Amino acid sequence: MIFGGWSQTTQYQNTVIFDIEKKMWWDPEISHETPKWNLTGIMVPSIPSWKYFIFGGSVGTFEDGGNRTGSRMVDDTFVLDVNVETKKW
Repeated sequence: MIFGGWSQTTQYQNTVIFDIEKKMWWDPEISHETPKWNLTGIMVPSIPSWKYFIFGGSVGTFEDGGNRTGSRMVDDTFVLDVNVETKKW
C-alpha cells in the first residue's frame, strides 16, 4: 500500500494497493483530505482488519513543475481502516 507523493506536476492524496495474487496495482478510490509526501507508512495487522498508519511528511502548495520551497514538515498521524466495507481514514 502506498499513500501520497508528488511528481513534477502533481501532488497526490490517494492510496494505491498492490494485489499480490494478480501482480498489479489498483486505486481503490480512497482519498485523504491533504496531499502529502516524504512521509512514512506501515501496514499493521489488527482485529478485525488491517490498519495502515501514515506518520508526518511534508504538505504545502507549489506551482506545477516548481520546487517545494513553500512546503512544511508536519508531525501528524492518520490511520486507514483497510476493512473491505469501511476503507476510510
